[in-house]
Formats: sequence, C-alpha cells, structure tokens
Amino acid sequence: MKINLLLAVPLLLASMTIHATEYNQQRFELWNNCEPMQLGVLLLSDAESIVAQREVYALVSNKLLNAGIRVVRDVDTRLVVDVEKVGLSLYIQVNYVKDFVQDNASQAKGYAITWTTSIGVPYARFTNLESTKLVIGLSVDQFIREYLRVNANACAHR
Repeated sequence: MKINLLLAVPLLLASMTIHATEYNQQRFELWNNCEPMQLGVLLLSDAESIVAQREVYALVSNKLLNAGIRVVRDVDTRLVVDVEKVGLSLYIQVNYVKDFVQDNASQAKGYAITWTTSIGVPYARFTNLESTKLVIGLSVDQFIREYLRVNANACAHR
C-alpha cells in the first residue's frame, strides 16, 4: 500500500506540471482578453474561381460576431483565412496571428502565428460552393470554441 502511494504522488505531480504547461501554452496561443480582432481572407492560386472573397469574409465575420467576438481594423490580433487551390484539391487554413510578440532569447519583436488549423477538400467536394463554405465554417468554429474557452473569464464580463 505504501509503495503504491509512493508511486502515485510523483505521477500526480508530473500530470499537474504537464497540465500547467499546456494551459500556459494555450494562453500564449489564444489569450486576447476578449478584445476585438481583425479578419483577413486570402484567396490564392485561382481559389477565386471556386469561392468569392466577400462570401468567405461574410461567413467568417458572421460566425465571429454570433460568438460575441468583434471584428475591427487596426488591432494587434487577427484571424486570417487562407483558401488555396492546389491541384485537384482545395486547401483551407485558419491562422490566429498576434503582432508585437517578443522572442525572449533574441529580444526580436514581430508577429507570430500562434494558433492554426488546416484542412484539405478533394475536388469532388469543393465544386459545390455550399460544401466549401461548410468546411471553412467548421474550421472557424474550431477556432471559436478554443478561443472562447481560453478567454472565457474575459469574455464573460463583456
């Protein structure tokens, strides 16, 4: 019994340390104090032939607004949605970007993509505009869930 207890304590402490590390990492990646963010939509490599930039912008901004995340210009954080046609597939990437991030080792300052998700859509699916919008929406929904979870206390007071 004492041996099991002696083995359990280090395991418990190790799991608490891992959880704390993950939590701090998530705060770095997505913490924004629930402040507004910019929205950017980039259509690359003939993706305009599949979906219009204004449609993607409207879809994503509506999802953000419905979640209580305001979209404005000239702030230090932004959500960038890239849609790219690659051969017979469509590639969608959602990036959360923070400006003025400082690297502690070099003291360099700049912007950093702190959270990202991506998905590929085969040709048979992206020829249907609604399927393309669905996949973009699912990627943005994933960001919103994570963002609101990490910023829950700040967003609750707005």
